[in-house]
Order: sequence, then structure tokens, then C-alpha cells
Amino acid sequence: MRLIDIKGEVEMIKFVNLDELRPNNWFIDKAKLNRIREIWQRGDQHLLPAVAVTIIDNEFCLFDGHCRAYVALENGAGVILADIIETSDLACNLEWLIIFHKQGPFIGVKTVGDLGRRIVEYKETDDRSTHISRRLKLRKMEEVG
Repeated sequence: MRLIDIKGEVEMIKFVNLDELRPNNWFIDKAKLNRIREIWQRGDQHLLPAVAVTIIDNEFCLFDGHCRAYVALENGAGVILADIIETSDLACNLEWLIIFHKQGPFIGVKTVGDLGRRIVEYKETDDRSTHISRRLKLRKMEEVG
């Protein structure tokens, strides 16, 4: 795991290697992806906000900015600007974030590049994510007892 500091910037905003990010969103919305592609085609990618990342099990967990990261990869960028957020500062269910982070490789999502096979329409994104969440909840309930 390697961070590249930006001198004079906020301490936790860093350039992160794209190949070290593990997405926790397993599908990309095609329409949103195309909007980000248009921004890159205009040369305005510098106007996009940093992606949001936390660290789980000493790995970068990408939890916001999946389309931005994927389009950066498509365009040959090796790094992306990331806001590294401490897990204690996250306003989400950390338990589920960790579960999704750990389950990603088992369904074929280990890197940003893996998202290229998982570009779907918005409705389909919602349906698939809901289905996977239900399956994970059932599995967790079975483990508990």
C-alpha cells in the first residue's frame, strides 16, 4: 500500500495507486459512467472530487467514486486523488462495509478494472445490489446461529 503525498494539501488527501483500490460497490451505473467519461473527454477531470477511501485489513477500500476511478483507469491514469477517511469517521454501517470489502474477491471484484465487466443500467444496479445484500445477510444470520 503506497500513498503519494501532495505537498501543502490536507493531510489525508493523497494520490493512491488505482491498482491498489478494492471497490466495495460491485456494479457501475452505465449512465453515471458515461457522464464521467464526458468530463474526461472535455479535459475537465481535474474538476472532479477526490474518491473516498478507507483502510480495511491494510487494504484500500474504495467506497465512493467507483465511476471516477474506473474512467481514470480507462484513460491510463496510474493514480487517483483520494480522500482517506478513518473508519471511525465513516457515517455508514462499518460492519457491512467490511463484509462487502472481504466478499468482493469471491464474486470477481478485487480491483477497479474488474468493474468493467459489471456495467449495468441504474435499475439493474439497484436490483443486483439488493439481491446480494439479502444473500449476505442470510449467510451472516446462518453463521450467528
